[in-house]
Amino acid sequence: MSLLIEVEDKKLVEEAQTVGQHKTEAEAVVAALREYVTRHQQKKSPGANLQQWVDELYGKQKPNHVVKTLIAERRQEAAQE
Repeated sequence: MSLLIEVEDKKLVEEAQTVGQHKTEAEAVVAALREYVTRHQQKKSPGANLQQWVDELYGKQKPNHVVKTLIAERRQEAAQE
């Protein structure tokens, strides 16, 4: 083999290794981003999912003053205890 071919082969191997390193780094960044997004969505999802469920359950006929009614009922019960 000529020296020129050996040098070119060595360069190709080095470039392939560099590309492999960049690919590995890129995959690590993508994995970290996916994990971040998943955690961020999980923090938001429970409330959003609950609100979506309530919207689906009641539609446009949502009850009014639910919290006030529950508190008033509980106070009446406590007064009778």
